[in-house]
Amino acid sequence: MFRDGSSSGGLRSGHHAAAKAELATILPYGFLITAALATGLHLMLAALHAPIRLLPLPEPGPAAQGAASSLLMAASVAALLAALGSLGFSALQHLRARVDRAALMDPLSGVMKPEAIAETLDATVVPGFVILFGVAHFTFLASRHGTDTANRILRLVAEELSRTFHAPHQVGRSADGEFVVMLESQSPEDCILLVEDVRRSVATRPVATRAGAVAVALSAGVARIVPNVPTAVTMDAARRALANARDTASTRAVYAFDKHAKPMC
Repeated sequence: MFRDGSSSGGLRSGHHAAAKAELATILPYGFLITAALATGLHLMLAALHAPIRLLPLPEPGPAAQGAASSLLMAASVAALLAALGSLGFSALQHLRARVDRAALMDPLSGVMKPEAIAETLDATVVPGFVILFGVAHFTFLASRHGTDTANRILRLVAEELSRTFHAPHQVGRSADGEFVVMLESQSPEDCILLVEDVRRSVATRPVATRAGAVAVALSAGVARIVPNVPTAVTMDAARRALANARDTASTRAVYAFDKHAKPMC
């Protein structure tokens, strides 16, 4: 098995990251809604104070009583409007973030578009791996079984990749029948574990066609992400490794290094 000196990191922390992201969204909304309800209750009590003296406030003079009630009412309304405005602004920001993210996603597979994943790789400063997955004989399968079958294969592979590679890892389309994964880990052992997990999962989910069930196989090429190395160089290395895996009909992930390639396990 290919090894280096990197320590094995925990790669299955995606659920915790997702939970924290959801909590970060829910808490501000909950706080603003609570503030709006409390302000609304205060407004109602303030409105009821004058006729039935519900609040234990000191008795002002006749002239000051009307002014104090008006000021209290105005302050309550202002606080309620501010809370509702903050809630609306936060919701607008959340919606805009969702729209921006949707613009980066491939509508067919539900993962990132090729240009989006390239920009993400350009901005990456954390060492890790680029994994290029290719569906074996994808062009032949699409030609023989049709576009609908090809699309189902792509959605199947995207689903398994997204299931396995949680945040902070990134999954995107690369080309027809190809997907790219950015793995934030310095451990080749973890990389192998996840690659083989995906390959096994995909292999156990045949796609139904008119001619019968079609098994889907994945090849994989891996290249290390190195800071300050251009994206094109890293992607070329991963593509070279994937081509090596296809040419040799390898059933293992192939790792690219120093213009060469070798099986990772």
